Amino acid sequence: MSKAKNLPRSHLILKLSHYGKMAGGFPTRLVKVDKISKERKVDVKHRGTLLAVGVFALMISGQVTLAQTPEKLVITHSSESISITPLIYGIEKGFYRREGIDLQFRVLRGELAVSAIVGGKDVDYMYGAGTAITAAVRGLPMKVLSHDFKSLLFYLMGSPRVQSGQDLKGKKVAVASLSGTGALATRASLRALGVDPEKDVTLIVIGAASIRMAAMEAGSVEASIMPVPWNIRMKQKGFKELIFTGKVLSQPLTGLATSRERIEKNPEQIKKMLRGFVRSLKAVKEDKKDVIEFIGRKFSLDPASARCGRDRSLAGWGEVTSIGTSPDQRHHRIFRPFPTFHASPAEGGQNARFGSR
Repeated sequence: MSKAKNLPRSHLILKLSHYGKMAGGFPTRLVKVDKISKERKVDVKHRGTLLAVGVFALMISGQVTLAQTPEKLVITHSSESISITPLIYGIEKGFYRREGIDLQFRVLRGELAVSAIVGGKDVDYMYGAGTAITAAVRGLPMKVLSHDFKSLLFYLMGSPRVQSGQDLKGKKVAVASLSGTGALATRASLRALGVDPEKDVTLIVIGAASIRMAAMEAGSVEASIMPVPWNIRMKQKGFKELIFTGKVLSQPLTGLATSRERIEKNPEQIKKMLRGFVRSLKAVKEDKKDVIEFIGRKFSLDPASARCGRDRSLAGWGEVTSIGTSPDQRHHRIFRPFPTFHASPAEGGQNARFGSR
């Protein structure tokens, strides 16, 4: 630039190359300042514009390659439980970001998440295949993309006064909502204990697991369906595990879901989400020590409880049989039990397929 200072202003140009990527409409490399040619005369009246361009060019001078900004997406689940470990572990480890997705997790009741997804507002995906299936049966345009658990990680927890299912008759039982996976688990557990959920008890919608536990502690309800690790916390407080829902209800009702419109309009984004999910699920099953530490830190559990929670979850997690080759297919089938996922390593994981085993 020292030579350029000695040239008259009217005889200066910024000769910009088309090297690299464009940023803000301008090339990303300043090559040189040279004497003006007839075709590139710079009017003195535009010196302010020239100065601005020059400052911008200097700021990005050199061989700078601007990284692609990750696409921000929001995914929700009805509570913070160990069942979401494959999701949030993948977020922390950057599996989704490697796919170009900045995935943000939020806690939101299932029916509210469905409304937001279908309406295209604030929420892009939900981590609740059971709730999505229920919504689809009602006619809403929801589709399930994956399943990661082959059984439900719920426990029906009772107060110390409850010795059997008969003690629950005429009592209140807390649920997060009257529809979705938690409600299904509650009804199945009550029936297994000989209790009619429609006649013998009153289901009370309270909300998240933390609020349901507070209601149990206050004595407002006699029982509540709780996901792992909340059952561990409640046992430490003296509450009883009445039944493990996974023994009486074995259906893959946890997994990724979104709207039919998103699948049809943005299939590449769907593939990216599924590839990130597959990598996360495999890592959760294989990285035992790291996952136990993560569970303990995330859910405020001591090492023994974290290990117990991980072991119980591991028994319910489905299998990712391979990351192999297969033709590409659309990810919009509503329900196929125990799916497997495939991504082609020959193409750098660019193909993903949704199928059944």
